[in-house]
Amino acid sequence: MLYMHKQIGFWECEELLPDSYLTGTTFEEYENGSYVLLSDEQVAFRAAHPDASQMEVWNMQLLPVPVRTVEQAVQDKLMQIDMYDRSEAVNSFIVNGVSAWLAPDVRANYRSSIESAELLGESNITFIIAGIVATSTLQEARIMLAKIQRYADGCTIVTETHKANVNSLSTVREIEAYDYTVGYPEKESFEIHHNPEVLNRNKKVTV
Repeated sequence: MLYMHKQIGFWECEELLPDSYLTGTTFEEYENGSYVLLSDEQVAFRAAHPDASQMEVWNMQLLPVPVRTVEQAVQDKLMQIDMYDRSEAVNSFIVNGVSAWLAPDVRANYRSSIESAELLGESNITFIIAGIVATSTLQEARIMLAKIQRYADGCTIVTETHKANVNSLSTVREIEAYDYTVGYPEKESFEIHHNPEVLNRNKKVTV
């Protein structure tokens, strides 16, 4: 026995549903929340078309697939490119074997901290990255931020190039087949070490 229900979808049972269930025999009753038993022909249609919707199975007729225009395909692909550009697949680097990222505002704050430390005559800076409290020289911190920034710059160029390429395509097939995951620069990788002095200062002292 195969039933159709608006919220559940299709439900296969060994026996007819008891009277405690709201059952019906029409598509209107299905729309109102009833369990509707499918005929043998409808069951066979669904077996032949497992991805068919409830309406298609009920009518035993597949609905025509909407024809996508080039403009629609371009917009969909550009949205996919933007989502990929914002994902960890692009926005990440490796710290001690762990994926991490510093957003532009965080990078700007760290650069400001480095400039402040330099102005005050300090030679080292303590920072937190990937959950690690670490201390490095100002020059080492600058180089790390510079590598992250240049990686981000390179990714931006690739992303914008992909968008321009998609906009230049003229058929839906070409647009759908376009691979926007290629061409991105190799991720930066860093090794940093915990600063035990900072961690120890944060511990409570008991007497």
